[in-house]
Amino acid sequence: MTRPLTSSLLLAAAAVCCAGASLASPRIIDQSCVPSGCFPGDRPGLPVEIEEAGSYRFASNLLLGRSDPRGVLIRVSNVHIDMAGFAVIGENRCEWTGESTECELNRWGAAIESVTSADGVSVVNGSIRGIEGDGMALAGEGNRVRDITVLEVSGNGIALGGAATVAGCTVDRAGRTGIYAPTGGGPVLISRSTVSRATWAFNAGALDNVAARFNGQGITGLPSVIDGSEDQFNVLTP
Repeated sequence: MTRPLTSSLLLAAAAVCCAGASLASPRIIDQSCVPSGCFPGDRPGLPVEIEEAGSYRFASNLLLGRSDPRGVLIRVSNVHIDMAGFAVIGENRCEWTGESTECELNRWGAAIESVTSADGVSVVNGSIRGIEGDGMALAGEGNRVRDITVLEVSGNGIALGGAATVAGCTVDRAGRTGIYAPTGGGPVLISRSTVSRATWAFNAGALDNVAARFNGQGITGLPSVIDGSEDQFNVLTP
């Protein structure tokens, strides 16, 4: 008599476990759901609006037309976005002139953007290209950007609003600063990241193993350079 009861309990536990796993599954962002909205709180069209904390995952590239200033807009704290190797792609094209990056389009926006009240946002494992404005603009505190490539943007490659970490990222052809954080903001750690052909490479943060190739001002707004001498970050011609 005990064996059927034990089996029933195990099956019930398994069902609860699986139901919990299902509830924890990331919500999907892809091009096909944009016209109707990808999940609750996301209105039809771009940007994809995130208004609930939790995990989100790209399932395709996200394409921005010239009338779309933003791809993803995050309005809440504690959001994790795994781009899963996909990209946000706009129609901007940028060329390096030898002194700065010149772009066809200069309207301000961002491929992935968060509001100032959205803290603890992380975006990982993807790429951004051809944006009229910033590649990524995370305005809150305690954000994390990892393994992101940003190409051909008229604004900043990755713009931060406060304390954050940036690791394993690449920025190439940014019309403004490759990796930007405001002077006087929280500590920013930029590690294993490369900026090339940007008007400015970095303007703030603690630098660890960063390679920079650009013409123009190297590091601005810092009383000192941490983890590297100033000579290490002199201007280099591409």
